[in-house]
Amino acid sequence: MRRFARTLPAMVCVLFLAACAAYQTTPRPEITYAHKSPISLNVRSLVVQSSYQAPGQPPNVEHRFAIPPATIVERWAHERLRTIGTSGTALFTVLSAPVTAQPMPVTKGFVGAFRIESEEKLTITLEAQLEILDESGKRVRLASTRVTKSREMEEGLTADEKQLFWAELTKLAMDSFDTEMERAIQQYLSEWVL
Repeated sequence: MRRFARTLPAMVCVLFLAACAAYQTTPRPEITYAHKSPISLNVRSLVVQSSYQAPGQPPNVEHRFAIPPATIVERWAHERLRTIGTSGTALFTVLSAPVTAQPMPVTKGFVGAFRIESEEKLTITLEAQLEILDESGKRVRLASTRVTKSREMEEGLTADEKQLFWAELTKLAMDSFDTEMERAIQQYLSEWVL
């Protein structure tokens, strides 16, 4: 009995540490583009802004994300765009960054009880533009892009698993945005790309 009393605290500690390890949050993918070659623009300054206002209610769900997509699009501009000119301004604006959730049909009855199905379909849309302004603030040229990605989220996910799912969906959309925005800049703003 004394031996059990002496080992009980150690057993409790082991169980507690095991429970803590099991409860650790799932690592989310870091969404950054700082590792990519910067897009150098022949302008003096860069201004980054967002005109998108999240509704904060269904069907929109971006307000539940750990980092809203609009914030990540703004970060993209700071990481990818560089100014190395002596005049003019590059004005980057996030126009839209909603994430909407659409409930999926559920199989009812005996069959539905034993089937893991999609709970909802999430759609993320990212839209932004880059304007070149002259010294007076007048727009000289514009490049823009819009990408949309959708994925179905299965039912029964924990809150942490949902955050991971949302982060992965955002990364998928952002990778596409990165490709398309760079292409638009090279196509429409080639005179200002160095």
